[in-house]
Amino acid sequence: MGIGATRTFIGFALLTALALGAAPASSFGQNPDYQLSMPDACTGESIGSSVTLTADFEVLGASATGFQYGVCHDNSVLTIENADSAPGVEALDTTFTAVVVQGNDGYTCGVLMNVIASVVVDGLVDDVTTATYTVAAPFESTSVDFCGTLGVPIVELAAVVNGEPIAPETTSATITVCQITSFIRSDCNDDSANDIADGIFVLQYLFQNGPDPSCVAACDFNGDGIVDTADPVGIFEYQFLDGPAPAAPFPNCGVDETIDPEDCAAQSSCE
Repeated sequence: MGIGATRTFIGFALLTALALGAAPASSFGQNPDYQLSMPDACTGESIGSSVTLTADFEVLGASATGFQYGVCHDNSVLTIENADSAPGVEALDTTFTAVVVQGNDGYTCGVLMNVIASVVVDGLVDDVTTATYTVAAPFESTSVDFCGTLGVPIVELAAVVNGEPIAPETTSATITVCQITSFIRSDCNDDSANDIADGIFVLQYLFQNGPDPSCVAACDFNGDGIVDTADPVGIFEYQFLDGPAPAAPFPNCGVDETIDPEDCAAQSSCE
């Protein structure tokens, strides 16, 4: 963590300490009017397989002027690769947001609204933070939990409401090992062929509200984990300009255990 990030996070801790008072929020029990949650997910079984989780915050009661939390995982089976703020919180009018990876124990997040302008949090903040983990050892399932044990000073689970600490209700994520679907890279329209129609399918998917691919990973021509304009360009260059071939698996069915299994629910040409 750089000096700037350290000062920002300590600044948040000091500000929220003033707002929260001496008693930790956890001493008052969880309040269901304030909810932190993460959806369940699955990942491949191989070491190095990755999975990304997002955290949400929802206010069902009185408005909040800030909130903070930690997220912990079992570091004997998972390694945290990165954590950052997500679009949901970036759209808010905040004084600042601090997301700090705490070694391989997890990460902490602190969000302070623009209290000078009387900005508060109401309703659902979808996607506050996002974190990516890789498999470090075999497991069948493991949980990723909200926690109030990380950081120096420790970051409690808390929402700030009228200057008082409230411990939010939490819903953990369960990560399970799931079957990775076999697919052919660049066969985006799932017709068992690699041709110009695949590039057109990607363009329509990206820009014309075209149908969703049955296997998004098959549309990721260059295998960089993102479906964007580089992928149809790669398809056309491979077809007509002697460009490089698609990333593996190609030209036969195969698996890519680095992808999120949810990005490839099915590909009929490989069943």
